[in-house]
Amino acid sequence: HGTAMLGGKCLLAELLLFSLFCALVPQLSVSFTNANDWTRMLEFYNATDGKNWRTGFVWTDLSRDPCDNPAFFKGIKCTGKVHEADRRIENISMSDMQLNGTLPTSFCELPNLMVINMWGNNLYGTVPSCLGNLSLVMNLDLRKNKFSGTVPTSMSSMSRLQSVYLSDNFLSGTLPSFFGSMPSLQNLFLSYNKFSGTVPVAYSNLRNNDGFSWLDIRGNKGLVGPVPLNVSRLNAI
Repeated sequence: HGTAMLGGKCLLAELLLFSLFCALVPQLSVSFTNANDWTRMLEFYNATDGKNWRTGFVWTDLSRDPCDNPAFFKGIKCTGKVHEADRRIENISMSDMQLNGTLPTSFCELPNLMVINMWGNNLYGTVPSCLGNLSLVMNLDLRKNKFSGTVPTSMSSMSRLQSVYLSDNFLSGTLPSFFGSMPSLQNLFLSYNKFSGTVPVAYSNLRNNDGFSWLDIRGNKGLVGPVPLNVSRLNAI
């Protein structure tokens, strides 16, 4: 009988130790965020001077799992639930966070992204052409940065785009006509850049989109010629 009691106590002690181990493992070694997504976000963090992001938004403990610790990784939202395996990053909202640098092309290897919101930072260089690979993105907001060059034609593949905000940058070239062929587009802001040439007639197609609200091309001093009649009848220019 005494031997049985001793064995029971040993079993209980082992169960307690096992429970403690399980409680510690998720934070120390188990990753619930998809490994590729987290690698890409670390590259983004380094490329945009993450250590000097706005106070209160710096990722202070990179040993933690980002999807399971949103308080430590502000600006990221993921698919799935807490402690669910292989969670994917689907929303990056980092407006006015003092991001400083260029968008690395590896950023385009986040296939589940639906929202990219980075307005009001110090991002510069060209808008990566690989953005066209992100076919699920519905909201793209890069306004009030320092992007230059032309808008990549590859963005025409982003067929689910509902809102595009590229205002207040240094973008140049002609206004991209492909925006006029995007069936889901509801808001298009291209104002206060360095676009030149004429306003694409294709923009008149936007008035047929369900829920279309805004077209803003103001402040582009290089635009010439009359605004096509059907375009001028859109809600706002």
